[in-house]
Amino acid sequence: MIEIENITKHFGNKAVIQNVNFKVEKGETVGLYGQTGAGKTTLIRVLTAYMFPSSGKLTILGYNILSHSHEIRRRVGYLPQGVSLYGDMTVENYLTFVARLHRVNDRHRRVCQVIEEFQLSRHTKTLIGKLPLDLHRRVGLAQAVVF
Repeated sequence: MIEIENITKHFGNKAVIQNVNFKVEKGETVGLYGQTGAGKTTLIRVLTAYMFPSSGKLTILGYNILSHSHEIRRRVGYLPQGVSLYGDMTVENYLTFVARLHRVNDRHRRVCQVIEEFQLSRHTKTLIGKLPLDLHRRVGLAQAVVF
């Protein structure tokens, strides 16, 4: 569950997002759209605890962003547009590397599970830089949820 109450984010004196409120229940799917510069990316960064709001309250899965940002980052994946992956690593090594960075317990099992889930089994030993764009994106999505 995601609950946002009066979230505002300032950069200097400029409010990029202001008084955003909404609630997302378990199982709901929500889309976020708006004009360029409307604050979509900033809101996503706040939602994923990669950036803190200037004011307001944000709770994800029962965790408050200000006191449990690390726990939120462990549980919420984020794949920014134009993500840069390590092209000189194999798919399997890269996912293991990301899992290690996030201190995933039973890394091998989790990496194998994500490889299967994202249908990457045939590409585990392939260098990411050699993958076609669609598979490159799939690896990006896999790394966003491996932890």
